[in-house]
Amino acid sequence: MTFQDYLNEHRKEIVTSSATRLAVMLYDEAIRQLNIAIKAVSADDIATRYNATAMTANLIEQLHSSLDFAQGGEIAEQLGMIYRFILSRLPRINLFNDSEIAAQIIDLLEPLRDSWHALDQHQAAEHRRHAVKERVAAVA
Repeated sequence: MTFQDYLNEHRKEIVTSSATRLAVMLYDEAIRQLNIAIKAVSADDIATRYNATAMTANLIEQLHSSLDFAQGGEIAEQLGMIYRFILSRLPRINLFNDSEIAAQIIDLLEPLRDSWHALDQHQAAEHRRHAVKERVAAVA
């Protein structure tokens, strides 16, 4: 799967999702692709390993390009450093046929994914509470 295929497959969800939900989607797919790369290393499937690693790079680049350094301050800077580190490590998966690097990157991404997911859930709950208040106010 290419990044464009991913975008086409998820177009409706991408268009209608919040920024936090989009971040979770990118993390989920990056982790999924890294797991595919790990399996491909075990199976000695060079093409699948390469494609999964390339897809992961596209996803991480998208996360990096979405950072707002002006508003995000130190958090955006820290995320940027992590994303650049990951992007520097990804080629080594292919160069050395190394699934351990992919596993290490997953270990970096999972806590970030979980944080974005928690933020997304919090924002969705706030949005629902606000919508209920508006409905109650409209009826009253």
